[in-house]
Amino acid sequence: MTSTARSTPSPTSSAPAERTAATSRETFASRLGGLLTIVGVSVGLGHVWRFPYMVGKFGGAAFVLFYVLVSVVIGVPALMAEFALGRSARRGPVGAFERAGFPYGRYVGWFLFFVVTAATGYYSAVIGWVLWYTVGQVAMLAQL
Repeated sequence: MTSTARSTPSPTSSAPAERTAATSRETFASRLGGLLTIVGVSVGLGHVWRFPYMVGKFGGAAFVLFYVLVSVVIGVPALMAEFALGRSARRGPVGAFERAGFPYGRYVGWFLFFVVTAATGYYSAVIGWVLWYTVGQVAMLAQL
């Protein structure tokens, strides 16, 4: 007697599900959520916190005009290129620049990662100051 038993996957086997989970990425639930996230990242704390100081220090309307011009001419295309690269590569900064085929893409990705990390540390201190003084003001108002 020869055995003709075939190998059938068990209902508890999750090999295809494991592959799908490993290759799928999270996305925004709606276009509005994605748009608001992009605006929040683009505007950021630096524009809200430092901009009035920079306007006062560097010359009012002339500075604002130059700032808007540079933001539109350089910032918008750079931001669009970064979003397009991230969307097409579907990886983090290191993997995206590597996959794009830049000669030193891996190093560019790591450099950008460290720049963002340093900026996060800087702005975390600023957020800490804001929270500290906010709590102090609320406590002072509670004593009135």
